[in-house]
Amino acid sequence: MTVLSGAVRYGQGAKLDPSAEKTLSAGGFAATPAEAGHWVNFEDDAVMQVTGVGSWNITYLDPRDDPRAAQR
Repeated sequence: MTVLSGAVRYGQGAKLDPSAEKTLSAGGFAATPAEAGHWVNFEDDAVMQVTGVGSWNITYLDPRDDPRAAQR
Protein backbone atom coordinates (compact mmCIF):
# COMPACT_ATOMS: atom_id res chain seq x y z
CA MET A 1 0.00 0.00 0.00
CA THR A 2 1.23 3.48 -0.87
CA VAL A 3 -0.23 6.64 0.63
CA LEU A 4 -0.89 9.08 -2.21
CA SER A 5 -2.20 11.96 -0.11
CA GLY A 6 -3.12 12.63 3.49
CA ALA A 7 -2.10 10.18 6.19
CA VAL A 8 -3.12 6.74 7.43
CA ARG A 9 -2.41 4.88 10.64
CA TYR A 10 -1.28 1.32 9.92
CA GLY A 11 -0.54 -1.69 12.10
CA GLN A 12 0.01 -5.42 11.86
CA GLY A 13 -1.23 -8.22 14.08
CA ALA A 14 -4.28 -10.34 14.84
CA LYS A 15 -5.86 -7.67 17.07
CA LEU A 16 -6.16 -3.92 16.67
CA ASP A 17 -3.50 -2.33 18.89
CA PRO A 18 -3.33 1.47 18.60
CA SER A 19 0.00 1.52 20.48
CA ALA A 20 1.55 -0.51 17.62
CA GLU A 21 0.33 1.80 14.84
CA LYS A 22 2.63 3.76 12.59
CA THR A 23 1.50 6.88 10.78
CA LEU A 24 2.25 6.91 7.07
CA SER A 25 2.03 10.24 5.26
CA ALA A 26 1.97 10.91 1.51
CA GLY A 27 4.71 8.88 -0.16
CA GLY A 28 4.86 6.37 2.70
CA PHE A 29 4.32 2.69 2.01
CA ALA A 30 3.87 -0.61 3.81
CA ALA A 31 4.00 -4.20 2.64
CA THR A 32 2.08 -7.00 4.32
CA PRO A 33 2.55 -10.71 3.61
CA ALA A 34 -0.42 -12.71 2.37
CA GLU A 35 -2.82 -13.76 5.13
CA ALA A 36 -1.16 -11.50 7.72
CA GLY A 37 -3.53 -9.59 9.99
CA HIS A 38 -3.32 -5.82 9.67
CA TRP A 39 -5.46 -2.71 9.90
CA VAL A 40 -5.57 0.77 8.42
CA ASN A 41 -7.23 3.85 9.93
CA PHE A 42 -7.69 6.80 7.60
CA GLU A 43 -7.18 10.38 8.68
CA ASP A 44 -9.43 12.92 6.95
CA ASP A 45 -9.39 12.54 3.15
CA ALA A 46 -6.45 10.18 2.76
CA VAL A 47 -5.99 8.37 -0.55
CA MET A 48 -4.03 5.15 -0.83
CA GLN A 49 -3.14 2.74 -3.60
CA VAL A 50 -3.12 -1.02 -2.99
CA THR A 51 -0.99 -3.11 -5.33
CA GLY A 52 -0.56 -6.86 -5.37
CA VAL A 53 0.21 -9.84 -7.57
CA GLY A 54 -2.60 -12.19 -8.47
CA SER A 55 -6.05 -12.34 -6.97
CA TRP A 56 -6.74 -11.12 -3.45
CA ASN A 57 -9.55 -11.00 -0.95
CA ILE A 58 -10.41 -9.15 2.23
CA THR A 59 -11.03 -11.37 5.26
CA TYR A 60 -12.19 -9.57 8.39
CA LEU A 61 -10.70 -10.90 11.63
CA ASP A 62 -14.03 -10.17 13.30
CA PRO A 63 -16.90 -11.00 10.92
CA ARG A 64 -19.02 -8.32 12.63
CA ASP A 65 -16.71 -5.70 11.08
CA ASP A 66 -17.46 -6.86 7.53
CA PRO A 67 -19.77 -4.28 5.89
CA ARG A 68 -20.76 -6.86 3.28
CA ALA A 69 -22.54 -8.92 5.96
CA ALA A 70 -25.36 -6.34 6.13
CA GLN A 71 -25.97 -6.76 2.39
CA ARG A 72 -26.52 -10.52 2.58
